[in-house]
This record gives sequence, C-alpha cells and structure tokens, in this order.
Amino acid sequence: MLEDAKAFGIGSTAVAIVQFVIGASSIAVLNFAAQKQVIETQRYFEKFFRQICKKYIQTHTYSLL
Repeated sequence: MLEDAKAFGIGSTAVAIVQFVIGASSIAVLNFAAQKQVIETQRYFEKFFRQICKKYIQTHTYSLL
C-alpha cells in the first residue's frame, strides 16, 4: 500500500513538472508573438503619423511665410 502511494506521488510530481514546462514554454512563445505584433503596430502608426505630419506641413507652409 505504501509503495503504491509512493508511485502515485512520483507519477503526480512528474506530470506536474511536465505541465509546468509546457505551460511556461507556451507562455513564452505567446509573449514573443505578441511582442512582435506590438512592434509592428508601433511602426505602422509611426509611419502613418509621419505621413500625416508631412502632408500637413506641405499644405500649411504658406501661413509661416
């Protein structure tokens, strides 16, 4: 009976460790993908904002003269 309990405890611990490793690695992969998306979105909005500013300056330079 005691041997069965030890075997169950060892098996449960092994399963828990495997689940932890898989969970931690999946979170790391998802964070990496999310970080790439955020950087791409930031670059997109920066490019968009620069275009808007450039057009505004081109159309409103007469007021500075």
